[in-house]
Amino acid sequence: SEDTLDLPDDENSDSDYDNETEDEEDQKALGNHQFTLEHTENVVSFARPGISFTTVQHAYPRVTHSMQLKRFREYVASNGNRQQKLRRIATIVFERFRRAREKIFTCT
Repeated sequence: SEDTLDLPDDENSDSDYDNETEDEEDQKALGNHQFTLEHTENVVSFARPGISFTTVQHAYPRVTHSMQLKRFREYVASNGNRQQKLRRIATIVFERFRRAREKIFTCT
């Protein structure tokens, strides 16, 4: 009799491998809130030295942890988080594709 090896449907899956990305970890840490770069810039400019965190919370209720301010400062310094940068890249690539496609159709 032949023995067969039963493989899962997804051969690349590893049950011991944690599939979370850096963005998912950031989202968990931020309470799954979606913040725009503009919003984070506003929060960072408001939360200058001498302003208590409670005052920041009253002005921006979605900011619930002081650790968010640290991350917001990092995001503003690097011009957005990874997810925001990827979205901007996707938008730019799509616009270039759309313009190239329109150019091809107008030439023929």
